[in-house]
Amino acid sequence: MDAKKIQQVYLRAMYSGTPDVPASAEEAFVVSHLSHDRLQVERAARVRNLRTVLHDDMRLLNRKLSKAELLPYVQDYAKSEGFWMHRGRTLIEDFSLFFVECTAASPVLKLLARIEGVYSGLSVSIEADTPWNAHLKWCEGSETLESFVAPFSLSFDKVFGEQSDYQPAQQDVNCVIRRSGQNIHVKFHGA
Repeated sequence: MDAKKIQQVYLRAMYSGTPDVPASAEEAFVVSHLSHDRLQVERAARVRNLRTVLHDDMRLLNRKLSKAELLPYVQDYAKSEGFWMHRGRTLIEDFSLFFVECTAASPVLKLLARIEGVYSGLSVSIEADTPWNAHLKWCEGSETLESFVAPFSLSFDKVFGEQSDYQPAQQDVNCVIRRSGQNIHVKFHGA
């Protein structure tokens, strides 16, 4: 048996659980030597910690979703193959990709998650390619911009205000996220 594979199976079990039917000798070894009751407790703690890290580092989505509301999405993310693929420039962007592509969240939450992911990605790397399909990324002097067609324009005052039932009018607009130095700005054009 391969010790590195055993380690990978064990780590995966800590976040995603164990397979019902082991597909390798390493999986069979780990499954046979784990206490499933203790694994459930450990997995729940790790997923809650992941949720806390994501929630605390977010700039937008955490203003609409409490930690309790975010938890089911993080649980589904940890069980998914997307959790292990690292397509984004940051962990938040990885989670945002999952949130947009694989959840039944509202269109407003999905757009906030998309902006959240790009915001996070641009905040750490202006050189890395965007992982989002149909996004354009370019530089204008010292500024880096990323844009995409959004299904509607968001009024952040209304989204984050006390009017919780805010639903923007459906109209394709261009969302541009601009990094200038350490500042990042979001604008909707064509609204």
